[in-house]
Amino acid sequence: MKISRIQNQNIVNNIYKENEKKPNNDKEERISKSVNIEISDSAKKLTSRINMMSNVDYSEKVERIRKQILEGAYKVEPEKIAEKIISAMEKQKESEINE
Repeated sequence: MKISRIQNQNIVNNIYKENEKKPNNDKEERISKSVNIEISDSAKKLTSRINMMSNVDYSEKVERIRKQILEGAYKVEPEKIAEKIISAMEKQKESEINE
């Protein structure tokens, strides 16, 4: 039996109609599974202080580096990068040992 394009379209349309008739419980299930999290006032204050202090310094540093890159004056210092990587790894090891 050969299936023509019209018959194929009818089959697809019937499937879509059946799916439309089914109730959509997925959204209701997702809503009922949600979790409420509350952040304490002290945590909010601490976060805002950290953001205020670090954003200014970080933004200034980023802007300074951006200007140096645009001017072609920014120089990568591999020794400093390597030292910081090693230092971070040592701190991570120390924190793992202390735990």
